[in-house]
Amino acid sequence: MQDLDKEASYQSLLEARRVLDEFGNNCEIAEDIQLFNDKWLIVMKLKNNGNVTGDFPLITSWHVMIDIDYPMGEITFYPSKKEGIKSIYPHQSPHIEEENQYYYNSNICLEQYSPFLRNESYDIFKLYNYVSQALVWIKAASTNSLLRNGDLFEMVAYPTNSLQKQILFSEDKEKFLNWQDIQGKAGFCNFKSGSIQAGQHTSLFYLTDFYVGKSSYKNEKKIVSSYEWGDYVLKEKTEEKKGIWIKLKMMPLVEPWEAPRTWGQLISILKANDINFYQDVFSLLNELRDGLNHFMMLGFPIPKIVGESPAEYFWQGIELPKLSYARTDDKYFVGFRKNSVGYNYVDKRYVFNFNKYIKWIKSENWSTENLISRGGLSKDINQLNYLFIGVGSVGSGIVEAMVRMGVRKVDIVDPDVLQMGNLTRHELLANDLHHSKAKQMVDRISKSNIHYTGKSYNTHIEDFVQNFPEKISEYDVIIETTGENKVLELLGNLNLDAKVFSVSIGISAHRLYLYSSKSKSISIDTFLSTIHPWIDIDFDEFPLESFPRDGFGCWHPLFPARLDHVNLLCSTAVIIMETDLIDDKDHITIVERGELGTTKIIFRNEIV
Repeated sequence: MQDLDKEASYQSLLEARRVLDEFGNNCEIAEDIQLFNDKWLIVMKLKNNGNVTGDFPLITSWHVMIDIDYPMGEITFYPSKKEGIKSIYPHQSPHIEEENQYYYNSNICLEQYSPFLRNESYDIFKLYNYVSQALVWIKAASTNSLLRNGDLFEMVAYPTNSLQKQILFSEDKEKFLNWQDIQGKAGFCNFKSGSIQAGQHTSLFYLTDFYVGKSSYKNEKKIVSSYEWGDYVLKEKTEEKKGIWIKLKMMPLVEPWEAPRTWGQLISILKANDINFYQDVFSLLNELRDGLNHFMMLGFPIPKIVGESPAEYFWQGIELPKLSYARTDDKYFVGFRKNSVGYNYVDKRYVFNFNKYIKWIKSENWSTENLISRGGLSKDINQLNYLFIGVGSVGSGIVEAMVRMGVRKVDIVDPDVLQMGNLTRHELLANDLHHSKAKQMVDRISKSNIHYTGKSYNTHIEDFVQNFPEKISEYDVIIETTGENKVLELLGNLNLDAKVFSVSIGISAHRLYLYSSKSKSISIDTFLSTIHPWIDIDFDEFPLESFPRDGFGCWHPLFPARLDHVNLLCSTAVIIMETDLIDDKDHITIVERGELGTTKIIFRNEIV
């Protein structure tokens, strides 16, 4: 940062510092503005206007770090080691203690507790507003009211020092009820592992199965719960890893809101959950004596909303230390026999020593519900079984959108291969050229939704129906985007119970034509007689001689339509199909693209 800019920032911060005088004895500046590790630092003493206790004194000291470009950037509050709070509370990261540092790296999350700060204007009052909310946080923390009934539930922050390993599971309300009925306290579990892609350092470990009982690993009769991961996990994550699981009654924490740091703390928490670590767990650990690191998963019920009943299980991972085994060269083993008695004695005394730190592993719930929480189709829609006929520009846009929004089961039929000219308005890429569109789209969407499963068929729909006569009856929804009348005729003759959608666009993607019907009720004449007048208008608006041509030589017209216009109508088609599926009604719908990215329905008629 240039000295001139730094001076301007300093002057802004100096003015903001003077405004803090309005807090009176609620805020005292212990050490004024100074540079510290490329940030501005102010040491403040803030008054506790809540309950004064031995853990939470009347005056608390804070190291306030301010980005060098104030009033831009972040402001963070770290508790000082001297006269600061020693415990961890909700909306606060774990203590990370570094030598020769006068504060703990455990900032309080004022933005989460007071979301309006995220939209704070960049002026001198920014620091004042942060200090104001810090005083609110301190009062709430001292009175145990940081988590109020009705708030979104917050997990204890388990300190994970490395992002090189991550454990993933898939829990929802249905599985929560299943775990409520399982009587076992502990057992084995299985993982599939691998990195996201070649060259990346983060290894992902997907939990797949839970087994109950000693020596039950990989025994299908002992499975008590499993996750249905999609093709991306099952096909590409092939290395397996053994672990153990322990079911707790409550979230493991040290009051008020801190993750246990040592094995002594955790063993005491297990005891409070009626689990004897040495009796209930060690018999399982004896099956892991192979000189490798394994995972231990702690499962516990959590609510979605503070004050409400639990709604799902969370599985928090721990990387176990290497256990004693036949070829161990550990110094602890001097004088001990290498048998189960010796292993258990040494591990209890040294490996799981009460003062040894736990190695927590980052763990996340990658259930479908969680992954589409930012925006997805309804659960009932996503659970249906789909067949896509044709994945050109329209089909590829629709299937990609629907799978990303949570649809899990999709098969694709398309006889074509990808050509270079397709790339201007297709979801596939240059490395997919001259490959089957169906196969490459299945591969692509499997990477956009880890719960997706599906198959590709590089063939015409007529051959698919002939070669797989029983398969066609398995689909709940069939979406054809070929724009060919013979496809609708074929589907109408099959007399299926599936909901059929025909989706096509007019020239220049000016209009969308969408027909929804039960297969046995398809009326092609009704559909065509409705849309033909509009198709004629399409040709009048865009005469044949205006069509782009396919290179030089014999003139061959290409269908004109821009990618952004196609995608706009594809998005509209998804919304209409979702509505017709939910309402279970059949319609003919025509949508027209307007100016500045707008659309309007110019015809929508229910077919009774």
